[in-house]
Amino acid sequence: MLTAILFDLDGTLANTDPLHYQVWQDILRNYGLEIDEIFYQTQISGRTNQEIIRDILPSLSLEAAQQLAEHKEALFRQLGLQLKPLPGLTKMLAWTEELRLKRAVVTNAPAPNAQFMLSVLGLSDTFE
Repeated sequence: MLTAILFDLDGTLANTDPLHYQVWQDILRNYGLEIDEIFYQTQISGRTNQEIIRDILPSLSLEAAQQLAEHKEALFRQLGLQLKPLPGLTKMLAWTEELRLKRAVVTNAPAPNAQFMLSVLGLSDTFE
């Protein structure tokens, strides 16, 4: 019997990829790197900031990489104010409510970003 359902945050609750893509373009341009959508999809999307920075900017120290990751997330939060729930999400959440399913969010996003996105989407109290 189904008792709970997990929702991925990025790409399920909201389409965050265009925002992440824009932020990574801006950040990497500062290092002389231009990226296109194919590079973003194959080398960045779905990975943690630490993995991305380690592979794309391997000469950065751990401290510099951490600062860059924090800067990236701050820029994302600035753009994130425009996030909207994906179509069908409200209906899906109503269905889970009818069935009294427990709901939780899973994500690679840092906790402050996850909480921020849920707040912007009006979903802060929706998940356990």
